[in-house]
Amino acid sequence: MARTWSTTAAFDAAAGRLLEVMTDESFVVEQHRLDEAVIDAELREVSRTPTRLVQEIRATEYGRGLTGLDRSKRERSTVTFDWDLPAMRCAWSYAGEHGGRVKVRGEDRIEAAGDRARLTSTWHVEVRIPLVGGQVEKLVLKEVEKDRPKYEALLRRHLAARA
Repeated sequence: MARTWSTTAAFDAAAGRLLEVMTDESFVVEQHRLDEAVIDAELREVSRTPTRLVQEIRATEYGRGLTGLDRSKRERSTVTFDWDLPAMRCAWSYAGEHGGRVKVRGEDRIEAAGDRARLTSTWHVEVRIPLVGGQVEKLVLKEVEKDRPKYEALLRRHLAARA
């Protein structure tokens, strides 16, 4: 059974400025490294047109389990961001060493709210492991929710640096 979590935050910046920050290499790498499991991360621009941007961040992470991080294991992961630039929407997906058993994906949507911007982020998590899949889904989303304030603070710092 898949689980979904969504949140919306407002930022004191124009929507276009928020889009610039969220697609900037330094921000993407730094936000990825907020995850304590990430050992290293590197961003690669796959393609760019006036209407679409595809980025891929490849990382080495510590293994994860029901009891938390396993620092004796190292795993490779890739997150692909597919931005519709005019619509200011991104569909992203995570691919790790667990293959088809674990699916994590989501959407980010930036909207203008007067002279401010509103960011809505949604996460979808599906873990196909008998008996414990639902528990793992809950744990993943609990971590996402716990780490969200750090993500938003990082966005605000990057926005302030561009002001």
